[in-house]
Amino acid sequence: VLPEAVARMLRRLGAATAAHNMYLFCCTDTLDSEGVLRNAAFFLGRDGLEIGRYHKVNLPLHEQHKEPGDGFPVFQTPDLGGVGMLICYDMVFPEPARCLALNGADIIFCLTMGGAAPGGEDISRAAFRTRAVENYCYLVVSWGGGNARTGSMIISPRGDILVDEREPGAIAIQDI
Repeated sequence: VLPEAVARMLRRLGAATAAHNMYLFCCTDTLDSEGVLRNAAFFLGRDGLEIGRYHKVNLPLHEQHKEPGDGFPVFQTPDLGGVGMLICYDMVFPEPARCLALNGADIIFCLTMGGAAPGGEDISRAAFRTRAVENYCYLVVSWGGGNARTGSMIISPRGDILVDEREPGAIAIQDI
């Protein structure tokens, strides 16, 4: 049922994206026709169509049954510039964000359940800020669930947290 569920999710989210003329990032597991299971992030355009997807490269122990991705794609947009995506555990390591920056990312969207570093919330927040500074790019974080906090934040290339929404389901909005 997973392939059809993902297709239905993308159709429904794509319709909402187009209706509001916005970009959307979402994350779920995928199963391809050869039976390969991956953790994937999707980038939907203002027209509701998929611009691209990213397969999580760095898999923690509980995801070792999934196939890791093999690269860090950057998608060019007319109004955001180069866009990259990372999923959860990818942020624990400096290399994924650096690969995206070297590939032309101006902004990195990170969808995470557990933060950006082992330890508490303060360490993860510092790691998110460090990734933005190290690579001189904006970092947009959707942080939900897990044992940590939830919410969203946008971090500048200087490491300043421009907006920080800490309520479950909160939306962080900031002109950049």
